[in-house]
Amino acid sequence: MNALWWLAGLVVVLLAAGCGGSPASVTFAQPGVITDLGSLDGVDGQSVGRFVNNSGEVIGSSAPPLTSPYTRPFRWTLEGGLEDISDAITFPYGLSETGDVVGEHEGLVPYEPFPVLLRGREPIRLGDRFGFARAVNDLGQVVCCEPIPAKSRGRCWTWDDGTIEMLPDSVHATAINNRGEIVGVLEDDWRTDDRGIRLEGDAIRRIPTFGGNQSYPADIDEEGRVVGGADRADETVHAFHQGADGSMHDLGTLYAYSEARALNERGVVVGTTDRADGGYHAFVFHASIGMRALDDFLPPDSGWQLVEANDVNDSNQIVGLGVRGGSWRGFMLDLSGP
Repeated sequence: MNALWWLAGLVVVLLAAGCGGSPASVTFAQPGVITDLGSLDGVDGQSVGRFVNNSGEVIGSSAPPLTSPYTRPFRWTLEGGLEDISDAITFPYGLSETGDVVGEHEGLVPYEPFPVLLRGREPIRLGDRFGFARAVNDLGQVVCCEPIPAKSRGRCWTWDDGTIEMLPDSVHATAINNRGEIVGVLEDDWRTDDRGIRLEGDAIRRIPTFGGNQSYPADIDEEGRVVGGADRADETVHAFHQGADGSMHDLGTLYAYSEARALNERGVVVGTTDRADGGYHAFVFHASIGMRALDDFLPPDSGWQLVEANDVNDSNQIVGLGVRGGSWRGFMLDLSGP
């Protein structure tokens, strides 16, 4: 690796066309600023960063040392640190620019969670059905789904200020943008051909694969660009970027597997890829630089190994899961630069 890559304070301005989109200017600070999100379960506790919005607000989950799963959701800000929100929500699935958090809450009945929207400090149950709230946009529109029956997933619906509309049968939603476009999976009865789809009004459009059976969309931006993972003919999964025009782009891997989790409005994609030793790397991708291990942007001797990148905001602040001092910890890596 070129030693200049590591010079403190170096800022590279990258000008390139995003995948299937218009030219975009992206600035990455090198090295970035890494922040440990802490844990609700003490200095040795575990945590993971799941979502970040443009205000730098982070939603994550916490767990005691050597314990799984992460069942104590928190809200984190640089100014206020950790806030325990586990009384209102059991597992978070989405965060909006206005600070709405959606997910599920088990309530008083184990294994029968209900979908919930946390607006400020007020939890709102989204309908009478059991299930979970999968995603929310900046207008407060939420997509919810029933729990998974034996053969296929249950029905999904949208919630908009109390108004509920059912989605077509077999559509399992994963994300929604401010135009109301939904991405998800269209499942067959036996869940053997769970091809990713875009739902635009009443039109269902399939998301292709790279020669395999399944695709897994994870996020959609305001231009209609989608990222996720798609099967290849060799049965591996590669991260994909689908342009608003429907064009598919294989983002590659650092070894054999990759899957994108999120993208921002500047065409920056984050996710997870594997390593030759069987471990995993968080990655960042832009058309200007291709796929890079997020560890490449850490300060020297940081003590971190970044395993998952789960979300990125428009300032290139990235949250996810890493290892530090032998503990699994949530992080925010700020690549915004000066």
